[in-house]
Amino acid sequence: MKRNVSVNITRFAALAAAAAISGCGGPASSLAPPAGGAAPMASSLKTSSASAVMKPAALYSCAYTSDEHFNSKVDIAAGSWLVFTSIFRVPPGQAGALRFDVSKSYITFTANNQSYQIQAPGARISLHQQSNLHLHWAKGAQHGIWWLMVPYGTMEKDYADFMDQVAWQVPAPGLSGADFGGNNPVTWHVSLSSGKNAATQFQWQWGAAVYTQLDNFPGDYNNLGSKPVEDPNYSNGNADPAGTPEVQKQYLTDGGTNQGQNDYIGGAGKNHVENVNPCGKP
Repeated sequence: MKRNVSVNITRFAALAAAAAISGCGGPASSLAPPAGGAAPMASSLKTSSASAVMKPAALYSCAYTSDEHFNSKVDIAAGSWLVFTSIFRVPPGQAGALRFDVSKSYITFTANNQSYQIQAPGARISLHQQSNLHLHWAKGAQHGIWWLMVPYGTMEKDYADFMDQVAWQVPAPGLSGADFGGNNPVTWHVSLSSGKNAATQFQWQWGAAVYTQLDNFPGDYNNLGSKPVEDPNYSNGNADPAGTPEVQKQYLTDGGTNQGQNDYIGGAGKNHVENVNPCGKP
């Protein structure tokens, strides 16, 4: 597994949320949801309005990469959807509050004798001591941005929270599982920056699940009904992992990093761990 850490000095403008998602522009193969009004999240989770305004995160960012391998025995049909989901957890003993940005977030791999780059929205994440919980995708330049505000208590008992998610429709002729055999990983790239407790180290994992279709998509990621946290105490007893597209679960099929039945996020919580920390101004 590879890991590349670099520090880039980046001046955030007033509209930091838009800057955080612009990153590296994806080619024609990447998904760019068209502009449209962002609807409320379609799920029954405990949520509250994101009334708090989070400040621009930092002037510095750290770049990381994480490799996973697709199931080489399962082909992925053209027209189906690969849903890539990143999750994170903060080990016990770390800071009780953390605010960080996920930017320049994209996935790369090689198949069909060509290279693919899939641009992800990126995210602005706040762990806090309050009780309100909120996950929402907002439209913006290119791919929009995820906003997550969750209580720090969701990290208890080794539960994970949502970090980033992108859905990509597989083009013709589909993806052959054989293309992912051997040493041919799929790589997620991110840059992380923080405006509070930048030295906090946390664990980053990701997976990719295949769905035969996604209703009312593309156009608005809120139509996935993505689950913000794993902790059932904050999700009406639902034990699905963070990032599960709750209103699309019936379309799950084999492929990607799927590790079995009802593995809605491609086994992200069982995949390898990257220990990362967002950079902030020294």
